[in-house]
Amino acid sequence: MLNQNFQKLLVATTGAILSLAVIQNHPAQAEDFSTLFFEDFESNLSQWTGKSNGTHSGVIVNDPLGNDKALSFISRKSGGDIFTLNSFSSPSQIYRLSFDYLGLPKSGSQPNDLGGFVGYRTSLSGDADSWLAGTSRNSIKLSSNFLELPDTGKWESIYISFTTNKSIQLTLEDYFYSWGVAGDVYFDNIHLEAMVPNTKSVPEPTNLFGLMIVSIFSIGSMLKKKKVFHSYSARS
Repeated sequence: MLNQNFQKLLVATTGAILSLAVIQNHPAQAEDFSTLFFEDFESNLSQWTGKSNGTHSGVIVNDPLGNDKALSFISRKSGGDIFTLNSFSSPSQIYRLSFDYLGLPKSGSQPNDLGGFVGYRTSLSGDADSWLAGTSRNSIKLSSNFLELPDTGKWESIYISFTTNKSIQLTLEDYFYSWGVAGDVYFDNIHLEAMVPNTKSVPEPTNLFGLMIVSIFSIGSMLKKKKVFHSYSARS
């Protein structure tokens, strides 16, 4: 019987092959993504601000499960706590967001809703307009395809795509009405991208096999990572 890792590799490789074939047969559908914002919380919070450009409770702390840094919070908030200092727009109105999330209970925390939330606002001040992901549905501003974040006690890598015709500021918080306590949620490696038209030529059929081999080795390396991957497509 195939072991679990090999089965994952086989399924992922098959998906990569099919994806390459689709691009080969439908070049007009190829897409590129351009980075709008990235934060790994290894130095300071100069790329962030608080609500109404005031203070926030975000702090950089040691990763409790690793050797790097991460974002956590010294108090719980609602409506958004820490916001990107700049706003970002996508000409295609399509965004892709990825981040690492860790929900790690502390004394007083109750499981399965520690309070990590991610969303955005479309004005330069005020509360979040839409929540893309969080540990519960206890909010009136959830996106139509809201993703529930898992509090597993280990780092989870999250991928979300969403659409809006407005410029946005990302926001993160440890939600006030969750079952957690301040400081039991962590974020890292925030990456926001915009979809842009791809005018590059697609690979010739003779190069397709080579790309498949590269995909196999890339996916094999991915399976060695400790973090678990989740993906979702949200429209707002």
